[in-house]
Amino acid sequence: MIDKIIHKKLDELQFSSNFESRKFLIVKIPYVGYGGQLSIRILGMKLAYIFRRTVIFDDRDNPYINCYEPAAVFTFNDIKKIPAVKLILTEKQKDKVVFFDFNDYWLDFKKRNYFKNWVPTELKKHSNAKEYFEGQLLLRFKLLPEYDEQIIEAKKQIGFSKPIIGIHIRRGDKKNESSYVPMRIYNYFLKKAVVETGIKKVFVTSDSNDIFSELPQDLGLEYIYDKNEKRYNNANHELLSINPDLKKQETLTAAKIINILSECDYIIGQINTHFTTLSYSLSMTRKNKCKIYFVNRDINDIYINNDPNVLLFWWDLIKKYAHSLLVKFVRKLRPILFRNEKLYKKIKSLYYGEKR
Repeated sequence: MIDKIIHKKLDELQFSSNFESRKFLIVKIPYVGYGGQLSIRILGMKLAYIFRRTVIFDDRDNPYINCYEPAAVFTFNDIKKIPAVKLILTEKQKDKVVFFDFNDYWLDFKKRNYFKNWVPTELKKHSNAKEYFEGQLLLRFKLLPEYDEQIIEAKKQIGFSKPIIGIHIRRGDKKNESSYVPMRIYNYFLKKAVVETGIKKVFVTSDSNDIFSELPQDLGLEYIYDKNEKRYNNANHELLSINPDLKKQETLTAAKIINILSECDYIIGQINTHFTTLSYSLSMTRKNKCKIYFVNRDINDIYINNDPNVLLFWWDLIKKYAHSLLVKFVRKLRPILFRNEKLYKKIKSLYYGEKR
C-alpha cells in the first residue's frame, strides 16, 4: 500500500504532460563510477519527491551508457533554454527550473545527513525505512529490455539459484579512500553466514581477479561468478575516459552485479560501497528481503573494520587517527614542505598506493 502511494506521487511528478504547471529540477550526472551515479539519481528522485518537482537528469558527460527507460515525460532539451537557478532546498522556491549543486550539498554535512535519511511520513514507523524508500526510488530506473535480457542470460550461465549468499569484495580505486578491507574479514563474515544459514552456494563479485584464490576452501562451498566478466581493478569511470569502446560492456557489468546481488538471501560487503548498499535497498522492495553483513563499521568512520580480532581492531583505530593527524599536518605545512607540485603529487600517490 505504501509503495503505491510513493509511485502514484512520482508518476504525477514525472509523467504529467502539462508543461506549464510543472516545476523542474536538473541533476547533472557527474563523472564518477556507475554506483555513485545511480546513488545520485536516487537522491535526485528523492529531492523531486520532497519539493514536488519533475527531476531531469543531465547525462551529457556520462562515461557510461544511459541504460534506463525514460524517467520522465520531458527531457533536458525541453528545458535547456529556460534560465535555471540554484535549488535552495525549500518548497517555497517558485522558480520554474532549478539545478542541484552537488558540491555545495556534499560539503554541508548537516544538510547531507538530513536528506540522506529523509523518508515520507507514511514510512517513519517502517523497519529499514531509509533502505525501503531508496529501493522504491531505485525501481523508477527500469533497465532497457536489452540489458534485462542479458542479465537474465548471465544468471543462467553462472547457475544462479536460491538460496544463495552474495559477497561483493571491493578493490580497484577504493584504496584511495581507505585501506582495502582484508580478505580475512570478508571470510569471517562469509563463514558466519554459512553457519547461521546452512547455505552452501555463494555468488562472488569483485573488481579484482586476485581475490578468488583467497576465499575459504574448507567449507564445501560452491562459488559461482561470471567467468566472462572483465575485471580491471582500477577506477572504472577513468578507464572509460581512455577506452570509450568499453562503455556498453562496463555499463552492463555494473547493472548486472547490482541486480544479482539484490536477489541474494544474504549480502556481505562494505558499508561505503555503492554496489552493496544499492543492492540491499533494491532487495527491500522484494518479497523475500535479504539480510546484510557489513565488513566495516560506519560510513562516517570507514577506517574501522568489523574485525573479529580485537588487537587488529585497535590497530585499525591507531591507523585511522595517525592518518588523520598526518593529513592535517601536511595540509598545514604543504606550502613550506612541498613547493614542488609534481613531487607532492608523486609522494601522495605513493602513500595512497601503499595504503592497502
